[in-house]
Amino acid sequence: MNVFVMISTAASGEYTVHALRSFFANTPLADKDTFYLIDNDKSLRKEDLKEWPRVNLCQNPSPYSFAKNANKAIELALEKKGDLFLLNNDIIFCENWLEPLLIEIPVIISAISNQYIQYTFGDLTLRPCMDLSDYLNYGYEFNSIIKAHHSKQWSYRQVLSAPFFCVRIPKSVFQEVGNFDCSFGKGGAEDNDYCLRAYLQGFGVFLSLDSYVLHFQGKSTWRGPESKEDTEARNKRFLRVFAEKWGKRLQRLMIFNDESSITKKGQKLLQQNRISAVLKTMASKTQKGKRLKNPKIKIAAVMCVYDDCKWLEAAVKSVYEKVDSIYFMVGNRPWNGEKGSNKNTLEKIASIKDPRSKFKLIKGKWSSETEERNAGLEALKKDGFDYCFVLDSDEVYDKKQLAEFFKLITEKRYVPAWRIRMLTYWKSEHFRIEPPEAYQPVVVLKVGDIVFRDKREISSPQSESIPPELCVMHHMSYARSDNEILRKISTFSHADQMIPNWYENVWKAWDENMQLRNLHPCWPDAYQEVVGVPEELLPSALRSRLRRPKK
Repeated sequence: MNVFVMISTAASGEYTVHALRSFFANTPLADKDTFYLIDNDKSLRKEDLKEWPRVNLCQNPSPYSFAKNANKAIELALEKKGDLFLLNNDIIFCENWLEPLLIEIPVIISAISNQYIQYTFGDLTLRPCMDLSDYLNYGYEFNSIIKAHHSKQWSYRQVLSAPFFCVRIPKSVFQEVGNFDCSFGKGGAEDNDYCLRAYLQGFGVFLSLDSYVLHFQGKSTWRGPESKEDTEARNKRFLRVFAEKWGKRLQRLMIFNDESSITKKGQKLLQQNRISAVLKTMASKTQKGKRLKNPKIKIAAVMCVYDDCKWLEAAVKSVYEKVDSIYFMVGNRPWNGEKGSNKNTLEKIASIKDPRSKFKLIKGKWSSETEERNAGLEALKKDGFDYCFVLDSDEVYDKKQLAEFFKLITEKRYVPAWRIRMLTYWKSEHFRIEPPEAYQPVVVLKVGDIVFRDKREISSPQSESIPPELCVMHHMSYARSDNEILRKISTFSHADQMIPNWYENVWKAWDENMQLRNLHPCWPDAYQEVVGVPEELLPSALRSRLRRPKK
């Protein structure tokens, strides 16, 4: 459910009725959604709100700062167990402002306004700073601007920080990030601080360019009752408090968006969109940052395996140190083809050393790859794991790369699923396909609401690709003997998509003509050519079992 909390002050009170009217006219509320109006200084009367029966009026005993009001909003959202929408009262809400903010990932997400994009239609010009009189009597022009805005293709933009005038903070975010810091004073930098703390916990901050509202801004402070001296004193306080808490470099970055405060290494991370890593590095230099603890996540590998021992041990050893557990899903028959024996597979699993008791063997009867993978997800959910690492018995990783990838997961806990580039090997560990195929399978996904829909494809439309310079999968699927490849293509889940006579015309023919191209058994041009692999490019799990290629 959604909990909408609008903060109204006497200084901006004339805007409140227009904000409420536009909100209820343009917001498709569900039955369980709740709306609270915080009256900061007892300037509102209940009879003034009769037009909107869903408004719950909350009056403060004395005026609160923005941060204290925001904490009251969090308290209300916690009571209702809902996601929080924190709203200013100097806003005109537009058609379709809400829907783009309802993305199902745990990030702070803000609408944009006339401070971001300005428009002109007829006699109405949307400027960064406006008064109510600039808008009234221009309803037709304003609606025309909104239609023009929505006619364009927009998306989401990740940012370091966003002002909290119309922002959604999911319950999963504010439960971990906590309350706003009230030490900044009446108002200023508490939203920058909150965004920073969210990033340090592995969440993100985004703007929805589709969600557009009219924001008059500053009507409770610098464009309202404050004198020039009041504004200067308020600004001086929050800048000082932020610098004392996080240091001058983070102050320049988070409040003034000055990227010159980032080191060259940090700039490289920023180019990889690793904002959390940049902020963690900078925060670690401060007293506040030194006390920060990295969020802990539990990751279990799930390996679906049937009569396939070739690379099983190498696959397990390559991830053993980094995952918290390894679940072996052993079916009673292959996904396709005739039933064989799983004796060798079970013996191989039993023979692998497990000094930390990480192994768990699950035997079952599953009719398809999709069903078996979902059974693994259910087992992880029952045992309290946060993430599923999808590990097939022919997938090998470099341990150092895997450690960096797992750091990335903690930096971006809002990403529901990760995809990875595959380096696919051919015949043995001495040859691989170039260029790497375009398809990137899901390798890590959050345990919970996501399920497998078709083989290794998932229900969530959102996923992110791991930068290949950070981590790749060494896919040994075609690094097999003739007999092993025959067994593979008759039992794997793509058996019904095989090109006729592929084994004779491609697999065997390559031994006589290594310049042969278009090698994939189902989609030929996915495997364009084969190149040699120098030993130093192999992960340790493969180097340890090197053998010379046959002459």
